[in-house]
Amino acid sequence: WSQATSKQVAISYGVGPRYFQWKEPTIFGRSNEWRMQQELVLGSDVRQSWGSINATVRYASYIPDLRQWNLGLNGQTNLNLVKGLSFNIGGGASLIRDQIFLAAQNQTPEQILTQRRALASNFNVFVFTGLSYSFGSIYNSVVNPRLDFFNLGGRN
Repeated sequence: WSQATSKQVAISYGVGPRYFQWKEPTIFGRSNEWRMQQELVLGSDVRQSWGSINATVRYASYIPDLRQWNLGLNGQTNLNLVKGLSFNIGGGASLIRDQIFLAAQNQTPEQILTQRRALASNFNVFVFTGLSYSFGSIYNSVVNPRLDFFNLGGRN
């Protein structure tokens, strides 16, 4: 318990309905629909005086069609440079088998480049780096850091 704010592992499972409404009909011929979705999230976080490291694994699928799923792994490291200023680096990868939102109509190159339309894909990979500055109470991150791992029904 003495390490609860510096080292933690959390797991969450959720199941429930989700409503989708698209601007254009999808490749499945739908403009809106209700779907049952389940999601399992496992997250780990280590916070030390030098910074923090976290990793999250997320699995989601639609019920009853378990062939439509998404599996992702994300990680991030924050290194404290000076009080409040941190250097961040991270990334992630996902295997995608649940793109129910793909538009039936052909996409133009402009729509694809500006990310107004998505193309069918079996995977997603990203990396990022940056600087962040935090200020305020030293207790801001202590409220409930376990909730940082979970984005139920969210992205990936």
